[in-house]
Amino acid sequence: MSDNQWWGYRHQLGSVQAKRFFGDRASIDDAYESDFVREVVEPFTAATRDEALAIVAQKTGPQS
Repeated sequence: MSDNQWWGYRHQLGSVQAKRFFGDRASIDDAYESDFVREVVEPFTAATRDEALAIVAQKTGPQS
C-alpha cells in the first residue's frame, strides 16, 4: 500500500485532474471556489497518478 496522498477534481468540460496532496489545503479550497471545477475529491491514498485519476473519475461520475 502506498502512502501517496492525492486530491482531485472534475473540470466543467469533463476532464479529470489528480494532484499530489502534501498537507496544504489552499489549492483544494481554491478548487471549491473555482467556476471551472464541477466537483472536488478530498485527499485519498493511491499508489500512482493513473490510479488517482481513476479514483477521481469514479468518485465524480461520468463526463457530461
